[in-house]
Amino acid sequence: MWTAITEVVKKLAVKDLIIIVLSVVCGVIALIKLPYDSPVVLKIGKKLFFTLISGATFLICEFLSMLFDIFVNKMICSTEKLSLEKEKSMEAQKSMNDIMSFFDKIPYYEREQIEQLIKNGNIPIEKRNNIHCHSDCSVYDTNLLVTIRSKIGVELIKINPLFFNWLKNLYDNNGTFCHFDSMDI
Repeated sequence: MWTAITEVVKKLAVKDLIIIVLSVVCGVIALIKLPYDSPVVLKIGKKLFFTLISGATFLICEFLSMLFDIFVNKMICSTEKLSLEKEKSMEAQKSMNDIMSFFDKIPYYEREQIEQLIKNGNIPIEKRNNIHCHSDCSVYDTNLLVTIRSKIGVELIKINPLFFNWLKNLYDNNGTFCHFDSMDI
């Protein structure tokens, strides 16, 4: 029994030593400041009055400490959240910049076809191959475009549905999906 009480006191002393000392000091000050013939002291006694004041001070300080911890944790969480959002925003901007750089490298006629698909709501159009234009980078080498054969054997293309909404948003927000407007080239 006494070992359990001793353990609890040790844990409290380590965790809340400053609050315990402050509570005892407040209890002593209250006993010193209150006259001995006070009705409160006469009714409940000096020891109980000291315990009451010290306990009340301890509880108030614990409550304020808890509020402070909650406030600090919320501030830390909001700071981390802002930092994470900023990091995600920077990563998204870098990804968008990389994708726009890819579209800068593709031939003009491919950019024109993609722009036409974005404007018409991704309704399949006829695939145009420009054999006079050679490029190391082509959308036909990626999974960005889906090729479909029509009933009469014509190759049609449309933007992969996984990428269409993203490209449409990019085009709607920036007016283009590459760094250079396709009409400027």
